[in-house]
Amino acid sequence: MRTYRKYSGEFKRRVVETMLKENWSYLETARHFDIGGHDRVARWERLYLEEGPQSLDMERRGRGKKARPDAGTQALLLEIQRLRDENARLRGGVSPRA
Repeated sequence: MRTYRKYSGEFKRRVVETMLKENWSYLETARHFDIGGHDRVARWERLYLEEGPQSLDMERRGRGKKARPDAGTQALLLEIQRLRDENARLRGGVSPRA
């Protein structure tokens, strides 16, 4: 069974900053810091450069949570459904809701 290591945000920052300062490749950096794969170092560098050093502190495992509509959006969706039902009833058709 494969074991996964969890790296702290501080460690990830140190890895990326050392790699950039020393001008090392992903592979050299992964070997120096004993990191399982160089692709992980590449991902950390991308996050560091695109979203800033603080982005390395965030937990990013698993699927993201589905955004739930806020109260205003929920109210609008209910109003739209009510109006669709009313339109269907006025046309003499059957309501789209079962």
